[in-house]
Amino acid sequence: MSDEAEKATDTRALEEQVAALMADLESLRSDVAGLAQASGAYASKRANGAYHAARETAGEAYDEARETAAEALKAAQARLDALSRQAESWTNDNMGNLRETVKEQPLMAVALAVSAGALLGALLLRR
Repeated sequence: MSDEAEKATDTRALEEQVAALMADLESLRSDVAGLAQASGAYASKRANGAYHAARETAGEAYDEARETAAEALKAAQARLDALSRQAESWTNDNMGNLRETVKEQPLMAVALAVSAGALLGALLLRR
């Protein structure tokens, strides 16, 4: 074989190897694109799942906080009602003593009322 024939054979072999390499690279590019697409879909699915789980957890925490606040409000209302009844009872129990004292010492009661009014007026007018 001559040099030219040998070179042509080598060139064809080299061209075939380059063509095979190009085909392999194209196949690799296609595989990488498919992998990227699958990875994106998987990541999107996982992110969506995490979002829904977080939303559910937040909803549960909100519901629990609302229930706790409602229970605290009921307890505070019950305590306020008890204190109101206690104050009313104490006032009713001591009203008789107050009436009797005012009947026995009317001038002292008037002086005390005027003094309390003057003190309250002075405090409220003071700015």
